[in-house]
Amino acid sequence: MKFNWELAGWPNFTCDSSRLHEVVTAYSERLGALRTLVSLFDAGVMEDRAIGQLANEAVDTSAIEGVHLDRNAVMSSVCRRLGRAVPNARTRDEAAEGFAALILDVRETYDARLTKKMLLDWHACLFRGGRGPVAAGRFRTHPEPMVVLSGGIEGGDVRFVAPPSSRVGAEMAKFIAGFNAPVGASSLHPAARIAIAHLHFESIHPFEDGNGRIGRMLVCKALARDLGLPVLLPVSVAIRKVRTEYYEAIHAASRTLDATDWCLFFIRILADAMDDMAGELVFLAKKIQFFAEHAGHLNPRQDRVLQRMAEAGAAGFAGGMNAAKYQKIAKTSKATATRDLAALARAGALVKTGAGPSVRYHLPFGSR
Repeated sequence: MKFNWELAGWPNFTCDSSRLHEVVTAYSERLGALRTLVSLFDAGVMEDRAIGQLANEAVDTSAIEGVHLDRNAVMSSVCRRLGRAVPNARTRDEAAEGFAALILDVRETYDARLTKKMLLDWHACLFRGGRGPVAAGRFRTHPEPMVVLSGGIEGGDVRFVAPPSSRVGAEMAKFIAGFNAPVGASSLHPAARIAIAHLHFESIHPFEDGNGRIGRMLVCKALARDLGLPVLLPVSVAIRKVRTEYYEAIHAASRTLDATDWCLFFIRILADAMDDMAGELVFLAKKIQFFAEHAGHLNPRQDRVLQRMAEAGAAGFAGGMNAAKYQKIAKTSKATATRDLAALARAGALVKTGAGPSVRYHLPFGSR
């Protein structure tokens, strides 16, 4: 069976919009709610939040490809580039520096037209430090077929063969033109356009390596453009939740120009990313209110521990807080930790669960 780029009509994907009504309606509702949530916070708060979120996206999108990035190193790099104080300063990590430069550029140019130079610069950032024999900052030129295997570089069944390198330049020119086309140029819903753009890019597979990571950055850029704000959504987090299903769906979509089933699948991922971000923003609002209510009533140890717990975000502090963890974070004795925790529970700053050795304390907001 032929791949999509070998079919007559490529790269003109089709889509049955009547089947997308439910998912695009849900997408639009979430998009509107997210705009409202973002408007509740001032720019400084959103910038502070962005530092951690950008680092998370960098780590998660790399993890999908089996590449490890140090989250703290990425955060430090982002802080330096934003002119912020660098927490836990350490020796610079070239990989982290490169991805920080990439992801900040995606955010800062969210509403700018996509260009070939932009893509090549992003790719160069991705491979800063010269990791592996990859032609960084260039489209692939090797004469060998670009083959995607089910087992990755370890080997496996052939899942996809991309267009030959000799066609990449022309194919990418068409892709960039389509990505930049105004909303009115297509009858498709913006969510469907984002889904198809992702499929189109991954079908071309223009680079020797890094196509998945660059492809997800393009989704982030397109979503921010649709949102109308320089905010990158946690797309990679949403994809990681359904990683196996994602690869199966894109494999099926690579054999046809009918992108309806692919759009149904991928738009739900976009909606999930918006739900994740909305949850984090609701958590942030509750966090701000919580610390305002308890301001002046916490000793330095209690404030340090509560701040550490809140850093875990809406997912909650892993395993809950107990006296042993409190001792380590606050650098205090077991007796003091026990007294502090009991006082926080009485004040309503923590919720106590369990009994005996199983006692755990949780923030009164977020997940447990």
